[in-house]
Amino acid sequence: MPRFNLALHTDARHDAGARRSRYGGSNLRVFGSVAARAETPESDVDLLVDLPERVGLFQVAQLQLDLADLLSRASKLSREARR
Repeated sequence: MPRFNLALHTDARHDAGARRSRYGGSNLRVFGSVAARAETPESDVDLLVDLPERVGLFQVAQLQLDLADLLSRASKLSREARR
């Protein structure tokens, strides 16, 4: 499998923003091996998003599945910790 380059997927970035907004999310960003350009063919895409507290676990799981489908790559979605 070729290296994953999110910067090359401008349509995916736009669509990811639309999907994130559907759940009231903001500030979607990539971290981990993809962000560090150290991914392997087996790497997933680690994503961090700010979501309102009203967004429940099932909605977070659905958003993760939506983003994985969009990126054609396994993904892990984490919520920003509230302080």
